[in-house]
Amino acid sequence: MDIHEYRVSRSDEHGTVAREVHRAYKLPPDVDVTTVKSHLTNRGVLNITANKSNEGVVKVINTNDKFEVGLDAQFFSPKEIEVKTRSRSDEHGTVAREVHRAYKLPPDVDVTTVKSHLTNRGVLNITANKVGK
Repeated sequence: MDIHEYRVSRSDEHGTVAREVHRAYKLPPDVDVTTVKSHLTNRGVLNITANKSNEGVVKVINTNDKFEVGLDAQFFSPKEIEVKTRSRSDEHGTVAREVHRAYKLPPDVDVTTVKSHLTNRGVLNITANKVGK
């Protein structure tokens, strides 16, 4: 993302005094660039905001044979990740800000086959077979 600012501070018979600033920022890979917005405050501070795309979910696959979800876990080591299955579930699952994610497994998932794997790129893949498959 490039930010270019050109501001004329004064002009007189001798010419114009202006300031020009150019800055380039690298956006994180999980930013939805279509949601980038900027706002200049009364104090001259430029605020730039954007939404994350899918809030860390890299992929979700739900076929007849398996259920798989991939999560961005690049800032965690394998020792810091715990994957559990519980019989209690709600309608949509839960996402909390403390980097706790809960997913409702489809009813036809064999919970005894749940496996997780952290890739070299920091994506946590969780897979499970479907019942009878």
